[in-house]
Amino acid sequence: MPAQEELEPWQIQLLEALATHMGIAIGETVRIEQSKRWSVYEERTILARELHDSLAQSLSYMRIQICRLKMELQAKRLSQADVILTSLDDAMASAYNHLRELLSTFRLKAEDDLVTAIEKSAAEFSLRASIPVQTDLSPLTAHLNANEEINLLQITREALANAALHAQAKNIDVQLEESADGTIVLTVADDGVGLGENIDKVGHHGMTIMRERARHLQASIDIANRPQGGTIVIIRFAPRPTQNLNPATPLHELHA
Repeated sequence: MPAQEELEPWQIQLLEALATHMGIAIGETVRIEQSKRWSVYEERTILARELHDSLAQSLSYMRIQICRLKMELQAKRLSQADVILTSLDDAMASAYNHLRELLSTFRLKAEDDLVTAIEKSAAEFSLRASIPVQTDLSPLTAHLNANEEINLLQITREALANAALHAQAKNIDVQLEESADGTIVLTVADDGVGLGENIDKVGHHGMTIMRERARHLQASIDIANRPQGGTIVIIRFAPRPTQNLNPATPLHELHA
């Protein structure tokens, strides 16, 4: 408009309304960009923690074993060197399995919510281990962040692996439900040989991993013998009230 011409009242109101909408749009764009950056940072932090808790520790152990192997070979103690080589081979296999589990977990996380990810993990495990896995998974009303979902998913996968490797189970049941007070209860039960009488003295590495993940979640975990035989793992976790979002929204849409 010409500089000497004054705006009419309706024009001023229109420009003010447009400016307000433009300001809201710019602010929303900035908020979305900040949310994207924070989501990327969160995912990187989770990935770094997962790598540290699994691969980094395995690699450190193998490095120590290699140092021991060099000393035994220099001293020509071949029998002890064979023992160390066997432990190295086991550690390498364990590290490879951890890497495969991490890749499977993050591949599922990129596409699915927790219920779908557990369903797919159970089906994948059943096919791989040739053990029937029954699932009873209720939709959740509470939203879990990426760290919480990954820990619950990894606990499920670890419990399934323990049931096959140590419990010699023939059937496994996985349940996920949300109680009236909002507590999420995850249960993995099998019909295997159980843990015996001295449960607290059982030192399976997988049980230690599950307890550590439950501690990260500030959740309770119970690992016990079933009266009818086998083992049961129960996780009880109360999400923070501020995390109640649309439970049907997949994680990749929240981070898009």
